[in-house]
Amino acid sequence: MKKFRSIMQHLFNPLHLFCRLREVGVEQDKAKKFCCAYERYVYKKVGGL
Repeated sequence: MKKFRSIMQHLFNPLHLFCRLREVGVEQDKAKKFCCAYERYVYKKVGGL
């Protein structure tokens, strides 16, 4: 279960999401705003998964 949790933490890490958004062509400012909001309202509320 620890390995699964570690994988999920990596995949849903705001920085990881930022990089994936940039890879698919999302503008830097939009990706940054999305990831900042995601980190503030989702990622930290769940305790980093």
